[in-house]
Amino acid sequence: MRKYLNLFLLTGLMSLVTTAALAQVDSSFTYQGELQENGTPANGMYDFRFTLRDGNGQPFGNISEHLDREVIDGLFRLNVDFDIDAFDGFEDVAIDVEVRSSSGGAYTLMGSQTIQSVPLATNLTNGDAMTGEVLTFNGFQWVPMAPAGGTSSPWTISGSTISYSGDVGIGTTSPTASLHIDTDDSLATVFDGGNNMYVGFRENGAVRGYVGSFVSGAGVNDEDFEIGTNGGNAVGNLLFTIQNDPKMAVTNSGLVGIGTTSPAADLMIEGTDDGDVFRVRVNSSSKLTVDANGGTAVGGFVTPPTNGLHVTGDVKQSATGNGMVKYMLRANCTSTGPSIAQSYNGINNAAITISAGGSPGECLIDFPTSISDRFWQFSVLGTGERGVNCTQGSSSDVLRCTRYNTTTGSEIGGAIMLTIY
Repeated sequence: MRKYLNLFLLTGLMSLVTTAALAQVDSSFTYQGELQENGTPANGMYDFRFTLRDGNGQPFGNISEHLDREVIDGLFRLNVDFDIDAFDGFEDVAIDVEVRSSSGGAYTLMGSQTIQSVPLATNLTNGDAMTGEVLTFNGFQWVPMAPAGGTSSPWTISGSTISYSGDVGIGTTSPTASLHIDTDDSLATVFDGGNNMYVGFRENGAVRGYVGSFVSGAGVNDEDFEIGTNGGNAVGNLLFTIQNDPKMAVTNSGLVGIGTTSPAADLMIEGTDDGDVFRVRVNSSSKLTVDANGGTAVGGFVTPPTNGLHVTGDVKQSATGNGMVKYMLRANCTSTGPSIAQSYNGINNAAITISAGGSPGECLIDFPTSISDRFWQFSVLGTGERGVNCTQGSSSDVLRCTRYNTTTGSEIGGAIMLTIY
């Protein structure tokens, strides 16, 4: 084996490649290496010896020796320990690595390595370090020091929880709230949870509300986002406030108020006298307006009469309703070529039609709905002694009208006007 080592040292064909890492919380650390001979991984039993050297190259401290350690395919792993007093953090420390065959002979120095900061961290318990101190690098050495702001952590750990009684600042050293986040990022905070994830709010220990995804069941999707109160707040309302002034409220019974926190209906708007109270637009055009004067405009944006109604366009009513005109028309009533000059349908958009009767001044007017229980008013147009008479036709939606000479009683075709309420 000596010949092996001599050959290695003289020819330089054997090399030692190493890494060091902290293995556990004590003064030892794991040393891993690869031992080769003529470029071939070594196999067999070897002795290893590790010696510390200070910044002046002088040996000091304990020697860590490891006998009869097996090297397989050139690889070995040793738990090196110089005792905790060896590291003080005040100067660079190197390790001399020596190896020999376990069969005996002198050790051969394979090289030196500078110890990195991980093994040096074991000096945390040296130098009269006290409980609560941390290892701090002061620019040229690692020394145990009290953490900034005090000799102990401001955080209290209890099981899996951690707490702090003061204000916490993220991005600021001067927090003005229990949690103060100061950042230029557009996304300041992210809450990423599982199903039914929400952020709850309490006041003096009492539940007030939440933001997130809390409700589940019929009508609620996983993608929905909620702002509201929950079962722990049975009497509180949900308020939407501008400059400390509530502008919209949803009561605990589900009533919605705009301009009031005490709505008396499913939807209640408490307006003022300084403008429109309510407006509905369709394709940028106002169709329904409630004005501050108490009036309502329908169909267009006009100022309605005070406490009144202004309608732009036609007004329609059901065939059985009362109070509004159902049909109006002006027609030429004759047995030859009867026609409707003008008409209005106050029920629907169906057309009113007319046909010739069996005599010279007779015509049949067919309405879209039954008129048997409605009110009729008819008159004759033209000069002279003229009159018109209308009766129910062959069905409930037909009027049979006859225009005649009031002196002779003979029928005579001409214009008539008809209104049905």
